[in-house]
Amino acid sequence: MTNLPSERAVGKVSKVRFAPSIGYEDTTLLFASGTWDEEEENVISLWKAEQKPPPLHMILNAYDTKVVGEVKQPGDISDLCFISTNYLVAASSRGTINAYRLVEMENLNEQETSDGTDLLTEKIIELEKISSQTLHNWSTTANNYYVSATGLAIEPDNNDDLEIASVGEDGKLVFSRITDTMTEIIDADTGIINGLVWPTSHEIVIATSGGRLKKFDRRNPRTAVAVAKTEGKGLDRLTCLTVNPNKTMQLASGSANGVVSIWDSRNLVEPLKKFEPHKLSIWDIVFHPNRSETVLSCSEDASIAILDLSKTLLTSYLRGRDEIPRLPNNFNCAPLNSLDYHPSAKLLVSGSDDARLFFDKLNDD
Repeated sequence: MTNLPSERAVGKVSKVRFAPSIGYEDTTLLFASGTWDEEEENVISLWKAEQKPPPLHMILNAYDTKVVGEVKQPGDISDLCFISTNYLVAASSRGTINAYRLVEMENLNEQETSDGTDLLTEKIIELEKISSQTLHNWSTTANNYYVSATGLAIEPDNNDDLEIASVGEDGKLVFSRITDTMTEIIDADTGIINGLVWPTSHEIVIATSGGRLKKFDRRNPRTAVAVAKTEGKGLDRLTCLTVNPNKTMQLASGSANGVVSIWDSRNLVEPLKKFEPHKLSIWDIVFHPNRSETVLSCSEDASIAILDLSKTLLTSYLRGRDEIPRLPNNFNCAPLNSLDYHPSAKLLVSGSDDARLFFDKLNDD
Protein backbone atom coordinates (compact mmCIF):
# COMPACT_ATOMS: atom_id res chain seq x y z
CA MET A 1 0.00 0.00 0.00
CA THR A 2 1.51 3.26 -1.14
CA ASN A 3 0.10 6.77 -0.79
CA LEU A 4 0.35 8.84 -3.95
CA PRO A 5 0.02 12.63 -4.16
CA SER A 6 -3.53 13.98 -3.90
CA GLU A 7 -5.30 16.29 -6.36
CA ARG A 8 -7.35 19.38 -5.58
CA ALA A 9 -10.94 19.02 -6.83
CA VAL A 10 -13.42 21.81 -7.55
CA GLY A 11 -15.43 21.20 -4.38
CA LYS A 12 -16.36 18.64 -1.75
CA VAL A 13 -16.21 15.28 -3.51
CA SER A 14 -19.37 13.21 -3.20
CA LYS A 15 -18.65 10.42 -5.70
CA VAL A 16 -15.78 8.93 -7.73
CA ARG A 17 -16.06 6.23 -10.41
CA PHE A 18 -13.59 4.72 -12.90
CA ALA A 19 -14.68 4.20 -16.49
CA PRO A 20 -14.45 0.63 -17.81
CA SER A 21 -11.07 -0.28 -19.23
CA ILE A 22 -10.66 -0.70 -22.97
CA GLY A 23 -7.73 -3.07 -22.54
CA TYR A 24 -5.91 -4.73 -19.66
CA GLU A 25 -2.67 -2.93 -20.44
CA ASP A 26 -4.20 0.56 -20.49
CA THR A 27 -1.77 3.21 -19.34
CA THR A 28 -4.36 6.00 -19.46
CA LEU A 29 -7.26 5.78 -17.03
CA LEU A 30 -10.49 7.77 -17.14
CA PHE A 31 -12.59 8.48 -14.06
CA ALA A 32 -15.33 10.86 -13.01
CA SER A 33 -15.86 12.81 -9.81
CA GLY A 34 -18.88 14.75 -8.60
CA THR A 35 -19.27 17.44 -5.95
CA TRP A 36 -21.85 18.34 -3.35
CA ASP A 37 -22.74 21.16 -0.97
CA GLU A 38 -21.83 23.95 -3.40
CA GLU A 39 -23.81 27.19 -3.04
CA GLU A 40 -24.87 27.31 -6.68
CA GLU A 41 -24.24 24.49 -9.15
CA ASN A 42 -22.19 21.36 -8.55
CA VAL A 43 -19.67 19.95 -10.99
CA ILE A 44 -19.03 16.60 -12.66
CA SER A 45 -15.36 16.38 -13.65
CA LEU A 46 -13.73 13.90 -15.99
CA TRP A 47 -10.13 13.08 -15.15
CA LYS A 48 -7.39 11.33 -17.05
CA ALA A 49 -4.69 9.58 -15.07
CA GLU A 50 -1.79 8.80 -17.39
CA GLN A 51 0.97 6.47 -16.31
CA LYS A 52 4.44 7.89 -16.66
CA PRO A 53 6.82 6.00 -18.97
CA PRO A 54 9.44 3.59 -17.56
CA PRO A 55 11.35 3.99 -15.35
CA LEU A 56 9.45 7.08 -14.12
CA HIS A 57 6.29 5.05 -13.42
CA MET A 58 8.19 3.15 -10.72
CA ILE A 59 8.44 6.22 -8.49
CA LEU A 60 5.70 7.23 -6.06
CA ASN A 61 4.00 9.75 -8.34
CA ALA A 62 3.30 7.14 -11.02
CA TYR A 63 0.41 8.98 -12.69
CA ASP A 64 -0.12 12.45 -14.11
CA THR A 65 -3.73 13.44 -13.45
CA LYS A 66 -5.65 16.29 -15.04
CA VAL A 67 -9.23 17.37 -15.68
CA VAL A 68 -10.19 16.85 -19.33
CA GLY A 69 -13.88 17.73 -19.13
CA GLU A 70 -16.46 19.33 -16.84
CA VAL A 71 -20.17 19.98 -16.72
CA LYS A 72 -22.22 21.82 -14.11
CA GLN A 73 -25.37 20.30 -12.66
CA PRO A 74 -27.96 21.72 -10.27
CA GLY A 75 -28.09 19.91 -6.94
CA ASP A 76 -25.57 17.59 -5.31
CA ILE A 77 -24.09 14.77 -7.38
CA SER A 78 -25.43 11.81 -5.43
CA ASP A 79 -24.25 8.97 -7.70
CA LEU A 80 -22.29 8.35 -10.91
CA CYS A 81 -22.33 5.29 -13.14
CA PHE A 82 -20.50 4.62 -16.42
CA ILE A 83 -22.56 2.67 -18.94
CA SER A 84 -19.44 2.35 -21.10
CA THR A 85 -16.33 4.42 -21.74
CA ASN A 86 -18.54 6.75 -23.80
CA TYR A 87 -21.63 7.21 -21.61
CA LEU A 88 -22.04 8.44 -18.04
CA VAL A 89 -25.20 8.62 -15.92
CA ALA A 90 -25.50 10.94 -12.90
CA ALA A 91 -28.08 11.16 -10.11
CA SER A 92 -28.75 14.41 -8.27
CA SER A 93 -30.27 15.65 -5.03
CA ARG A 94 -32.94 17.33 -7.20
CA GLY A 95 -34.32 13.88 -8.05
CA THR A 96 -32.99 14.08 -11.60
CA ILE A 97 -31.20 11.39 -13.61
CA ASN A 98 -28.96 12.89 -16.30
CA ALA A 99 -27.21 10.93 -19.05
CA TYR A 100 -24.16 12.27 -20.87
CA ARG A 101 -22.32 11.21 -24.00
CA LEU A 102 -18.54 11.67 -23.76
CA VAL A 103 -17.27 13.29 -26.95
CA GLU A 104 -13.52 13.63 -27.43
CA MET A 105 -12.47 16.91 -29.06
CA GLU A 106 -9.30 18.84 -29.82
CA ASN A 107 -8.67 22.19 -28.17
CA LEU A 108 -6.04 24.76 -29.19
CA ASN A 109 -4.23 26.59 -26.40
CA GLU A 110 -1.62 29.31 -26.65
CA GLN A 111 1.66 28.55 -24.88
CA GLU A 112 4.46 31.02 -24.30
CA THR A 113 7.90 29.80 -25.41
CA SER A 114 11.36 31.40 -25.71
CA ASP A 115 10.65 31.92 -29.40
CA GLY A 116 7.25 33.51 -28.91
CA THR A 117 3.80 31.94 -28.73
CA ASP A 118 2.98 28.43 -29.93
CA LEU A 119 -0.39 26.80 -30.39
CA LEU A 120 -0.65 23.58 -28.39
CA THR A 121 -3.29 20.98 -29.32
CA GLU A 122 -4.76 19.05 -26.43
CA LYS A 123 -7.58 16.53 -26.27
CA ILE A 124 -10.56 17.36 -24.10
CA ILE A 125 -13.87 15.58 -23.48
CA GLU A 126 -17.21 17.32 -23.80
CA LEU A 127 -20.06 15.94 -21.70
CA GLU A 128 -23.03 16.21 -24.04
CA LYS A 129 -26.33 15.88 -22.17
CA ILE A 130 -28.56 13.46 -24.06
CA SER A 131 -31.24 12.77 -21.46
CA SER A 132 -32.61 14.40 -18.31
CA GLN A 133 -35.57 13.16 -16.28
CA THR A 134 -36.79 14.13 -12.81
CA LEU A 135 -37.84 10.73 -11.49
CA HIS A 136 -37.90 11.14 -7.70
CA ASN A 137 -40.33 13.55 -6.04
CA TRP A 138 -43.21 13.92 -3.63
CA SER A 139 -46.40 14.66 -5.52
CA THR A 140 -49.50 16.22 -3.97
CA THR A 141 -52.63 17.63 -5.52
CA ALA A 142 -51.22 21.15 -5.61
CA ASN A 143 -47.45 20.74 -5.54
CA ASN A 144 -44.62 18.57 -6.75
CA TYR A 145 -41.52 18.55 -4.52
CA TYR A 146 -38.30 16.94 -5.67
CA VAL A 147 -36.36 14.64 -3.36
CA SER A 148 -32.87 13.26 -3.75
CA ALA A 149 -32.11 10.38 -6.06
CA THR A 150 -29.62 8.35 -4.03
CA GLY A 151 -28.42 5.47 -6.19
CA LEU A 152 -28.03 4.09 -9.72
CA ALA A 153 -27.59 0.67 -11.30
CA ILE A 154 -27.37 -0.41 -14.92
CA GLU A 155 -29.07 -3.48 -16.36
CA PRO A 156 -26.45 -6.25 -16.70
CA ASP A 157 -25.95 -8.62 -19.64
CA ASN A 158 -27.64 -6.37 -22.17
CA ASN A 159 -25.69 -4.51 -24.83
CA ASP A 160 -28.64 -2.93 -26.61
CA ASP A 161 -31.15 -0.50 -25.10
CA LEU A 162 -30.07 -0.65 -21.46
CA GLU A 163 -32.42 0.05 -18.58
CA ILE A 164 -31.33 2.29 -15.72
CA ALA A 165 -32.60 1.66 -12.19
CA SER A 166 -32.61 4.50 -9.68
CA VAL A 167 -33.70 4.83 -6.05
CA GLY A 168 -34.30 7.82 -3.84
CA GLU A 169 -35.45 9.39 -0.62
CA ASP A 170 -39.04 8.94 -1.81
CA GLY A 171 -38.76 5.16 -1.29
CA LYS A 172 -39.23 4.52 -5.00
CA LEU A 173 -37.43 2.17 -7.37
CA VAL A 174 -37.65 3.61 -10.89
CA PHE A 175 -36.77 1.99 -14.22
CA SER A 176 -36.00 4.23 -17.18
CA ARG A 177 -34.09 4.33 -20.47
CA ILE A 178 -31.97 6.98 -22.12
CA THR A 179 -33.82 6.58 -25.41
CA ASP A 180 -37.32 7.53 -24.23
CA THR A 181 -39.29 9.05 -21.37
CA MET A 182 -41.26 5.93 -20.44
CA THR A 183 -40.68 4.91 -16.83
CA GLU A 184 -41.83 2.21 -14.44
CA ILE A 185 -42.16 3.35 -10.82
CA ILE A 186 -42.25 0.89 -7.91
CA ASP A 187 -43.17 1.80 -4.33
CA ALA A 188 -40.28 -0.21 -2.93
CA ASP A 189 -40.15 1.08 0.66
CA THR A 190 -41.90 3.50 3.00
CA GLY A 191 -38.59 5.12 3.98
CA ILE A 192 -35.41 6.33 2.32
CA ILE A 193 -33.51 3.98 0.00
CA ASN A 194 -29.75 4.57 0.11
CA GLY A 195 -28.38 2.07 -2.38
CA LEU A 196 -29.11 -0.63 -4.92
CA VAL A 197 -27.38 -3.30 -6.99
CA TRP A 198 -28.48 -5.14 -10.12
CA PRO A 199 -26.42 -8.37 -9.96
CA THR A 200 -28.27 -10.41 -12.63
CA SER A 201 -30.82 -9.62 -15.31
CA HIS A 202 -33.74 -10.56 -13.04
CA GLU A 203 -32.41 -9.75 -9.54
CA ILE A 204 -32.34 -6.29 -7.95
CA VAL A 205 -31.54 -5.59 -4.28
CA ILE A 206 -32.02 -2.30 -2.42
CA ALA A 207 -30.72 -1.07 0.95
CA THR A 208 -32.93 1.12 3.14
CA SER A 209 -32.48 3.59 5.96
CA GLY A 210 -34.64 1.28 8.05
CA GLY A 211 -31.87 -1.33 8.02
CA ARG A 212 -33.46 -3.64 5.45
CA LEU A 213 -32.32 -5.35 2.28
CA LYS A 214 -35.12 -6.04 -0.18
CA LYS A 215 -34.81 -8.24 -3.25
CA PHE A 216 -37.00 -7.74 -6.31
CA ASP A 217 -37.54 -9.76 -9.48
CA ARG A 218 -37.38 -7.51 -12.55
CA ARG A 219 -39.98 -9.66 -14.32
CA ASN A 220 -42.53 -8.81 -11.62
CA PRO A 221 -41.07 -6.09 -9.39
CA ARG A 222 -44.20 -4.86 -7.64
CA THR A 223 -43.53 -6.87 -4.47
CA ALA A 224 -40.26 -7.79 -2.83
CA VAL A 225 -39.46 -11.50 -3.06
CA ALA A 226 -37.16 -11.44 -0.01
CA VAL A 227 -36.53 -9.07 2.90
CA ALA A 228 -33.66 -9.09 5.41
CA LYS A 229 -33.41 -6.97 8.56
CA THR A 230 -30.10 -5.96 10.08
CA GLU A 231 -29.47 -6.12 13.78
CA GLY A 232 -27.16 -3.77 15.62
CA LYS A 233 -26.71 -1.27 18.39
CA GLY A 234 -29.62 1.12 17.98
CA LEU A 235 -30.68 1.97 14.44
CA ASP A 236 -28.46 0.11 12.00
CA ARG A 237 -29.32 2.37 9.06
CA LEU A 238 -27.91 1.03 5.79
CA THR A 239 -25.99 3.68 3.88
CA CYS A 240 -24.48 1.84 0.88
CA LEU A 241 -24.55 -1.47 -0.96
CA THR A 242 -22.29 -3.28 -3.45
CA VAL A 243 -22.06 -6.62 -5.25
CA ASN A 244 -19.05 -8.88 -5.73
CA PRO A 245 -18.22 -8.73 -9.48
CA ASN A 246 -16.92 -12.32 -9.35
CA LYS A 247 -19.69 -13.80 -7.16
CA THR A 248 -22.94 -12.04 -8.01
CA MET A 249 -24.79 -13.69 -5.13
CA GLN A 250 -22.43 -12.04 -2.59
CA LEU A 251 -23.34 -8.55 -1.37
CA ALA A 252 -21.77 -6.15 1.11
CA SER A 253 -23.60 -3.35 2.90
CA GLY A 254 -22.34 -0.46 5.00
CA SER A 255 -24.23 1.17 7.85
CA ALA A 256 -24.48 4.37 9.86
CA ASN A 257 -22.96 2.49 12.80
CA GLY A 258 -19.74 1.75 10.89
CA VAL A 259 -20.65 -1.91 10.32
CA VAL A 260 -19.97 -3.89 7.12
CA SER A 261 -22.26 -6.88 6.62
CA ILE A 262 -21.74 -9.65 4.06
CA TRP A 263 -24.87 -11.26 2.57
CA ASP A 264 -25.86 -14.12 0.27
CA SER A 265 -28.68 -12.85 -1.96
CA ARG A 266 -30.00 -16.39 -2.41
CA ASN A 267 -30.86 -16.54 1.29
CA LEU A 268 -31.45 -13.08 2.74
CA VAL A 269 -32.16 -14.13 6.30
CA GLU A 270 -29.18 -12.75 8.18
CA PRO A 271 -25.65 -11.58 7.36
CA LEU A 272 -23.03 -14.25 6.77
CA LYS A 273 -20.35 -12.09 8.39
CA LYS A 274 -20.13 -8.74 10.15
CA PHE A 275 -17.24 -6.35 10.70
CA GLU A 276 -16.97 -3.04 12.52
CA PRO A 277 -14.13 -1.26 10.68
CA HIS A 278 -15.24 2.34 11.25
CA LYS A 279 -16.31 4.60 14.11
CA LEU A 280 -18.84 6.56 12.03
CA SER A 281 -21.06 6.13 8.95
CA ILE A 282 -19.74 4.17 6.00
CA TRP A 283 -20.38 6.16 2.82
CA ASP A 284 -19.08 3.82 0.12
CA ILE A 285 -18.01 0.21 -0.24
CA VAL A 286 -16.50 -1.91 -3.05
CA PHE A 287 -15.28 -5.47 -3.55
CA HIS A 288 -11.72 -5.81 -4.77
CA PRO A 289 -12.12 -7.03 -8.41
CA ASN A 290 -9.02 -9.26 -8.29
CA ARG A 291 -9.43 -10.59 -4.75
CA SER A 292 -12.96 -11.79 -4.09
CA GLU A 293 -12.37 -12.03 -0.35
CA THR A 294 -11.35 -8.38 0.04
CA VAL A 295 -13.71 -5.46 0.65
CA LEU A 296 -12.74 -1.78 0.77
CA SER A 297 -14.81 0.80 2.65
CA CYS A 298 -14.57 4.54 3.36
CA SER A 299 -16.19 6.51 6.13
CA GLU A 300 -17.20 9.72 7.82
CA ASP A 301 -14.26 9.02 10.16
CA ALA A 302 -11.85 9.86 7.26
CA SER A 303 -10.47 6.32 6.97
CA ILE A 304 -10.35 3.54 4.37
CA ALA A 305 -10.53 0.00 5.75
CA ILE A 306 -9.39 -3.22 4.06
CA LEU A 307 -11.44 -6.24 5.11
CA ASP A 308 -10.25 -9.80 4.53
CA LEU A 309 -13.37 -11.97 4.53
CA SER A 310 -11.39 -15.21 4.55
CA LYS A 311 -10.05 -14.57 8.06
CA THR A 312 -13.42 -14.41 9.77
CA LEU A 313 -14.79 -17.84 10.59
CA LEU A 314 -17.81 -17.17 12.80
CA THR A 315 -20.97 -16.04 11.08
CA SER A 316 -21.91 -13.36 13.59
CA TYR A 317 -18.42 -12.47 14.76
CA LEU A 318 -17.83 -8.72 15.01
CA ARG A 319 -14.17 -7.86 14.63
CA GLY A 320 -12.61 -5.02 16.57
CA ARG A 321 -11.62 -1.90 14.62
CA ASP A 322 -8.03 -1.98 15.84
CA GLU A 323 -7.42 -5.35 14.14
CA ILE A 324 -8.48 -4.17 10.67
CA PRO A 325 -5.86 -2.72 8.28
CA ARG A 326 -6.37 0.86 7.15
CA LEU A 327 -4.79 2.93 4.43
CA PRO A 328 -2.65 5.57 6.14
CA ASN A 329 -3.26 9.15 5.05
CA ASN A 330 -1.75 12.00 6.98
CA PHE A 331 -3.16 14.60 4.61
CA ASN A 332 -6.87 14.14 5.25
CA CYS A 333 -9.01 14.53 8.35
CA ALA A 334 -12.30 15.20 6.54
CA PRO A 335 -14.98 12.60 5.76
CA LEU A 336 -14.26 10.29 2.84
CA ASN A 337 -17.44 10.01 0.80
CA SER A 338 -16.58 7.67 -2.05
CA LEU A 339 -13.94 5.32 -3.42
CA ASP A 340 -13.33 3.14 -6.47
CA TYR A 341 -10.63 0.72 -7.56
CA HIS A 342 -9.09 0.11 -10.99
CA PRO A 343 -8.06 -3.57 -11.23
CA SER A 344 -5.42 -3.46 -13.97
CA ALA A 345 -3.75 -0.27 -12.67
CA LYS A 346 -4.14 -1.43 -9.04
CA LEU A 347 -5.09 2.16 -8.28
CA LEU A 348 -7.55 3.25 -5.59
CA VAL A 349 -9.11 6.72 -5.76
CA SER A 350 -11.18 8.30 -2.97
CA GLY A 351 -12.88 11.65 -2.56
CA SER A 352 -13.09 13.85 0.52
CA ASP A 353 -15.02 16.75 2.01
CA ASP A 354 -11.61 18.44 2.00
CA ALA A 355 -12.18 18.97 -1.76
CA ARG A 356 -9.38 16.54 -2.58
CA LEU A 357 -8.94 13.28 -4.44
CA PHE A 358 -6.59 10.77 -2.82
CA PHE A 359 -4.75 7.99 -4.65
CA ASP A 360 -3.36 4.76 -3.26
CA LYS A 361 -1.42 2.04 -5.03
CA LEU A 362 -2.43 -1.38 -3.73
CA ASN A 363 -0.42 -4.58 -3.90
CA ASP A 364 -2.59 -7.43 -5.20
CA ASP A 365 -0.10 -10.14 -4.32
